[in-house]
Amino acid sequence: MSFCSLDNQILNMMLPTAIFIFISSYFLLTKQLMDKFYEWCYNKLEGIGLGYASSLVDIYYYGYLIIVLPTPEDSHRSKGIEDRIRAFRQEEDLTIEDFPVERLFLLVTSSGFAPPDLGKFDFSRNRIEARKNLTLEPVLKRNGVKDRKYKTTVYKIYNKDKSQHVSVVLEAAPCLRTLRDSAQKNPLLDKFRLHIIKTFSERLKLILNEQKQCQNKCVIIFCDEGDQNYNLADDIWEKVKEFEALDYDGIRTGYKRRSHETNAIQTINPNNWYFKYFIEKMYYHLENRGLGYASAMVDNYFYGYLKLVLPDKGTDDMIGIRERIQHFVDDERDSSDVTEDRFPCRKLLLLVTASGYTPSDISEFSKDRIKIFKNLCEEPVISRNGVKRRTYRTTVYQILSRNKRDSYYGVIEGAPCLRQLHEAAKCNPVLKCLRLKIIKQFIFHLKERLKTEDCRNLCEIIFFDDDDLNINLADLILEKMSADN
Repeated sequence: MSFCSLDNQILNMMLPTAIFIFISSYFLLTKQLMDKFYEWCYNKLEGIGLGYASSLVDIYYYGYLIIVLPTPEDSHRSKGIEDRIRAFRQEEDLTIEDFPVERLFLLVTSSGFAPPDLGKFDFSRNRIEARKNLTLEPVLKRNGVKDRKYKTTVYKIYNKDKSQHVSVVLEAAPCLRTLRDSAQKNPLLDKFRLHIIKTFSERLKLILNEQKQCQNKCVIIFCDEGDQNYNLADDIWEKVKEFEALDYDGIRTGYKRRSHETNAIQTINPNNWYFKYFIEKMYYHLENRGLGYASAMVDNYFYGYLKLVLPDKGTDDMIGIRERIQHFVDDERDSSDVTEDRFPCRKLLLLVTASGYTPSDISEFSKDRIKIFKNLCEEPVISRNGVKRRTYRTTVYQILSRNKRDSYYGVIEGAPCLRQLHEAAKCNPVLKCLRLKIIKQFIFHLKERLKTEDCRNLCEIIFFDDDDLNINLADLILEKMSADN
């Protein structure tokens, strides 16, 4: 055999290997570059309040914490966390030593998941025990839903030898649970999950300490589930002892914001060329991959609400929307004009406005033709994220025909996350500029999610331009009902 033919054989053997190594290296390098690009883009968007974590913070702060933490000016309507803890002490005959900290302890886990009962969390080490819910819970009309309740749960925290315990209000952030649920179906989101959770925690701390009505009313506890030695009970116990070292007034005012701590949201002019030709395109690029502001709203609303109230789970506490509507019609048939024909749409009618705002009572959009009627019965009752027996309410509205002679009924409400977008946009010019585009992205992504088997044909989205005075919401709802029928 000649040297030339031997060289050719060796070359033929090595060439495929070399090509494989070259292609693998190319794709590996390209993947690493893309990962760095996504990370850079994501951090850029978070810096101006357009990222996934920013959306979760806005949802949780404007949709929950601002309701349960401060005592409103109209204190007869509801009580803040401090007043409710004091009332609980009195009801349960507890001393300040028994229940020393008048704050909400918020658990943030590195996975985003927290069990329904935090006493059964692996990292509680059998030293955390659920007591009961705080009384005087806020009950509000919100986003079209009548008498929505905001529950919080008290837990006992034991010391190491279980000879003593203190009580605290403890729960996990529900929006992080929905992040975790969505990340299981989105590999890119899963890759960013821990980064999102840490950004959420940092941003929320800053907002809570900037907003006067919520200062010193919430303690964020981060649990690294990768640390097998971590003990949640120890962490809470140490923080309680830190607060006990202060005087009683210090418990409420003990945190002093460091001079370098500011809200991480950067200001940017949404009308300049940099925003229009760079930031906005970057936003859409990440939004289409599930990392944008609208994606977080959809994940939170779908996994945190619609997946709970729409499908029938086959239990007394988890009856589906169609079954509940049918039971409602059966119960009301003899005492009102509610009949099968008068309740033509057996779905949840989700109102999405161009501004994102939905009033407490949807009849405010058409007072002469839309009236609040009653809540659906058999509301889902679920223990979730550390809160015992959280209720999920939905409201039935009466819609009158144009001549006001005929009445029709439907389950109608607004998406709470859009109300929070509306509130956040007041403080962020970038959100205000992109609000309508974000809302349209929300509608698009949500329609895709609603195609899943257990939610298909159970929710209908109604888009309403609340700036157009020529459009009557009652007409839009009746059109949607007749089309569905």
